[in-house]
Amino acid sequence: MISADPLVPASLIAVLCVVAVILTLLTTSIRSRGSIWRLLLIGAITTVLLHPVRRVEHRDTLADIALVVTDHSASMALDERGTQAKTLTRTLLNTKLNNIIWREATIPAAMRNPERTDGFAALQKNLAQIPRDRLAGTILITDGLFHDQPALDKLKALGKPVHAIIVGDPQMTDRRVSVLAAPPFAIVGTHAHPSIRVDDGTSGNPVRVNWKLNGVEQTPISVKTGTALQLDVPITRRGPAEITLAVDALPGERVISNNRALFTINGVRDRLNVLLITGAPYPGARLWRDTLKSDPAIDLIHFTILRLPSSVDRARNDELALIPFPVNQLFEDRLSSFDLVIFDRYSALDLLQPDYFNRLTSYVSHGGALLVVAGPEFNGPQSLATTGLLGLLPVVPGDAAPTAAFMPEITTLGLRHPVVNTLQRPWGPWFRFTRGRAVAGQTLMKAGSSPLLQVNTYGSGRVAMLMSDQLWLWARSEQLGPWDDLVRRTAHWLMKEPDLEAEQLGLSAKATSVVAERRSLSTAPDPVVFTLPDGTQISKPTETTPTGQMTNLPLAGPGIYSARQGKLSASINVGSDALEFADIRPTERIIKPLALATDGGISFGTLPAIKRVRAHTRNHGTGWFGLVANNSGKLIGVDEAALLPPWLALIVIGALSVLTWWRERG
Repeated sequence: MISADPLVPASLIAVLCVVAVILTLLTTSIRSRGSIWRLLLIGAITTVLLHPVRRVEHRDTLADIALVVTDHSASMALDERGTQAKTLTRTLLNTKLNNIIWREATIPAAMRNPERTDGFAALQKNLAQIPRDRLAGTILITDGLFHDQPALDKLKALGKPVHAIIVGDPQMTDRRVSVLAAPPFAIVGTHAHPSIRVDDGTSGNPVRVNWKLNGVEQTPISVKTGTALQLDVPITRRGPAEITLAVDALPGERVISNNRALFTINGVRDRLNVLLITGAPYPGARLWRDTLKSDPAIDLIHFTILRLPSSVDRARNDELALIPFPVNQLFEDRLSSFDLVIFDRYSALDLLQPDYFNRLTSYVSHGGALLVVAGPEFNGPQSLATTGLLGLLPVVPGDAAPTAAFMPEITTLGLRHPVVNTLQRPWGPWFRFTRGRAVAGQTLMKAGSSPLLQVNTYGSGRVAMLMSDQLWLWARSEQLGPWDDLVRRTAHWLMKEPDLEAEQLGLSAKATSVVAERRSLSTAPDPVVFTLPDGTQISKPTETTPTGQMTNLPLAGPGIYSARQGKLSASINVGSDALEFADIRPTERIIKPLALATDGGISFGTLPAIKRVRAHTRNHGTGWFGLVANNSGKLIGVDEAALLPPWLALIVIGALSVLTWWRERG
C-alpha cells in the first residue's frame, strides 16, 4: 500500500503548488522558453516534499469458512436423493483446501412441518452466524424444492457466492392429484362441488380418477390432465364427509404418495328445530329457554303451560291474554320437523291425548330426540311414566321420599362420555332430585346411588332424562357450575352432533408417528388395524386412557394412513397434500435467481472441482466452484520504505534544474 508522509505541512505544499502553477501559466503566456521543464522541476520538488512511502502490513491470517447446507426436508426422502446428498456432503467436508474450514448446516426435515420447506430462511439463519470477512462462500445440496423467497439484496451484499448442487432426477415422471378448492362445510341434503386437478407433465390427456365417499366406492370419473374439474359430492348426513381420490401411477413412476388425496367436507343442518314445553313456571324454565335461544344453530319454540283446556275462567275467551296451546299443529302437522322435543317438568294432564304420546314414541324411534327434565311430578299420579312414553323412558319412578342437598357426580362411565367428561369442576350443590330407577341406557351423572343424567338410544333416535329441576342453581353466582355446557352438550348429543358421539375413532399426526385415539364407553375395544400408504396393514393393541384408548404407529413416510376398529374407520393425509409434495421433480428454477445474484454456480448431481479465487473475480466456471480468499486476520506489524531514496531525489532535482537552466539560456 502506497501513502504520503509529507516532510512539511500539507497546506504549505498546496500553496507552493498554486504559486508554481500560476508562474508557469504566466511564463507560458509570454512564450518564455523552458516552461515544460520548469513544470517538471516543480513536480519533482512537490513529490519529494510529499515523501511517498510504501507500507507493507503483516497479519496473522485467519482461515476462511465455507458453509455446506444440506437439505433434509421430506422431499429429500424420495427416490435416492437423501443418500446422494449424504455422499456429496461427506465428500465436501473431507475435501482439503488451503486455509479453509468447512462448516455444516441443515435445512430441517419437513415431516415435522409438512406444509413447506423454508430453505432460504434456513440459509440466511446459518449465514448470520459466520463473520462476513471470513465467509468464503456457500454450497447448497438440495433438490431445489423451496417454498419461501430469498432476500436477494441481503445475500448479494455479502459479496460471496452461493453455489447449488441439485440432487435427484429432474426428468423423473410424476403424476399427482390435487384438491384446488373444497368448501369446509355444506348443508345436509345438498351437493358440494370441490375442484380437483391431475398433473403429470402433459395437457388434455384423459385420466381416470377413482374416489370414495366415507369409505364407499363411487363411480370413477375422467379428468383431463392440467384441467380443473368439479366433483359432485352428495352430503347425506351431519358430520365430516371423507373423500379419497386416487389415480393410477405412470409407467416407471417411483413416487406414488401424491397419487392419492384426502379431504373432508362437514355436513351441517341449516337450522336445528327444538320444541320446549314447560309444564309450569319455575326458575329453571328461563334458564332452558335462554340457553337454547342463545345457540346460533338452534331455532327454539317455547311454550309454558299456564292454563289447561279444562280450566274454568270468569273472563271471556276474547279477554284472556293467553293463547291456546297449538296441540294439533305441534304434535300432528309439525312433529317430524323438530330435531328435539323437551318436556320440562311436564305433567300428564289432559292437554295431550294418549295418541300424541304414541306419536312421540314413533317420532323418537324414527330418528327424533326427547329430553325429559323431571321434577317432583315425575313420581306422582300424573307422571309421564303413566303415558305411552313408559317404554321409551330410560328411568322409571322410584321412591318418592324427600331428598336433601347433594353434590352432582360424574360416573365412571360418564368420564368416558363426551357429554359430561369435559365439564369444568368444582361446582356447587343442588338441593332436590327425583328418585328413579334406571332401566335402560347409560348413567352419566348420579345423585348418591340414584341416576341424575341418563341417556339412551331408542330405535334410530335418542332419549335423555335429567332427574332434577335444580340446574338453575348453577347459574347463580354463589353456586356456579357448568350449566350452559351441560344444556348445550346434552341437547346437541340428542340431535346427533358428530363431535359428541360416544364411539369415535380419530387419527392425528405427530412428529414421528400417527396417533389413533379411540373414544369409547367400552374398556376393552378391539385392536386398531392401520393401513400404510403402500397398502401394508399393521394391527396394534390400544392403551387405556381416562377418556378411551390410544395407540401410536411410527411414520413410514408421507401419504394417506387409515385405521379401522370394528365398524369405525378414520384416515389422515400426512405430508403428501402439502406444498412439499405439490411437485416433487428436482429443479434449479427456484434457486437460480439466487445463484445469478451472487455469481454462484449450479451443478446437477455431481460435485465440481473446488478452487480458491480472489475477491471481485469470477466465482464459477465449467466444472468448478470458487470460494473467495479473504486473507482476513489480526494486524501484527507494518513495514515502511520511501519510494524515492534521498540520493535519487537529489539526482532527479539536480538534473531537472540543469535542463531547465540550459533550456532557458538556449
